[in-house]
Amino acid sequence: MMQLALGIDIGGTSTKLALVDKTGNITARSSFSTADRTDEHDFFHHLFASIDELMGSEMKLVGIAAGAPSANEQQGTI
Repeated sequence: MMQLALGIDIGGTSTKLALVDKTGNITARSSFSTADRTDEHDFFHHLFASIDELMGSEMKLVGIAAGAPSANEQQGTI
């Protein structure tokens, strides 16, 4: 079973995801528009769907790293 880490970059325009193996090679990547999401529920629906699409049955997720610069906690936006 392939052990992979998931990297998530949440930006104001787009959210990017990548699966990385233990040697640092990107094995899969995906992205979707952050700006087009209507609320946090819509955002997380797309995030989880994107993760499901990236993950194969022979893959084991061993770590997750996420970054979200410029978050506005007062307005609830990124």
